[in-house]
Amino acid sequence: MSRPRPTTRTSRRAALGLGLVVLGGAGCSSEPDASAPPIGTPMGRRSQAPRAGQGGPGPSPTADPDTELVALVLTEISRAHAQVKANRRAHRPLAGQLRSLERLHARHAAELGGLVEVPALTIAAEPKQERVLARLGRLENRLQQQLVRDSVEADSGALALLLASMAAGVAQERAFL
Repeated sequence: MSRPRPTTRTSRRAALGLGLVVLGGAGCSSEPDASAPPIGTPMGRRSQAPRAGQGGPGPSPTADPDTELVALVLTEISRAHAQVKANRRAHRPLAGQLRSLERLHARHAAELGGLVEVPALTIAAEPKQERVLARLGRLENRLQQQLVRDSVEADSGALALLLASMAAGVAQERAFL
């Protein structure tokens, strides 16, 4: 009689890391192919239409098409980080709950190049913690939805996967607000 095989569980981080490695190595070769589109350009798309808000032609062939998107995402994450940090300082009883969300935003920003400077925030102390958490929940929901939209807009598959996983991380933290 054979024994059942033990099952192994893969953590989400391990699965995400493996996915990034597979995506990163999928199109790598030691020599560039002259007929292939420039690095950062999806296969089958040699030129791009201007993104919303851009008046000129698409980016030059040597520019990374996701540079502007990453800058916008970093600004949004930095704003969310500043908002959570200001609320954590203004509402000491919520500090433990908000610290993990603040760290999440810092880690997400680090993946994209680091937090950027945003205007300083002053938060008035709210006597009802439920209102603070509800307000932050709405802000985090907007950030999550924006990350989802940005992941769809990303030209790079690796960036799209990263932004989608960031949206999932925000959703997971929102569950604890």
